[in-house]
Amino acid sequence: MHRYAAAPDPYILPGSAVLKNIPGLDEAEQLAAFERNAVAWRSLSIPTGHYDIAHLKAIHKHLFQDVYGWAGEFRTIPMAKGASRFAQPQYIEQEIRKILGRIAAAEMRTAPVDRFTAALAEMISELNAVHPFREGNGRTIRAIALLLAEDCGHAFDLTAVTPALWTEASILAFQGNNHALEVLLHDALHPLLVPDQK
Repeated sequence: MHRYAAAPDPYILPGSAVLKNIPGLDEAEQLAAFERNAVAWRSLSIPTGHYDIAHLKAIHKHLFQDVYGWAGEFRTIPMAKGASRFAQPQYIEQEIRKILGRIAAAEMRTAPVDRFTAALAEMISELNAVHPFREGNGRTIRAIALLLAEDCGHAFDLTAVTPALWTEASILAFQGNNHALEVLLHDALHPLLVPDQK
């Protein structure tokens, strides 16, 4: 829970590196386990929307509503991971609007799979670079990517993708190289069968 540099950090419990949380847990391992289970349960149904700021916030709120009081709200502090700095809080909303605004412009619903994969990888990498939430960015981004893929006629199966593979591809994408992420996504995407298809 304390992988990111952010100081001063109003999101953490005083004198610790544990994020303030609804169940009142003060041990990082306990919070991680609670969060993992709560989010897994909420992930069984993801709210649909228009792929805009309100939709992204709604997904985050849905996933983390049992864990954090600020679920669904963009962070208000600067954040960095190692030498990489994420978007400053005052620019988050405009950057997210720009990224999600390209979804319609790219006509992703009619794009061939290779072009769709490239556009999806770009969206994921750019959202990750902004890192709009204090915690839970990766899971929220994967959730909106899953919805978008299904809306565009693709089943999106990440069960064969280990966290290590996803993290490695995300790091490379953050550095400007989307190739590994595109390959990962391409392998995870399959045609979505409609009910009358066998």
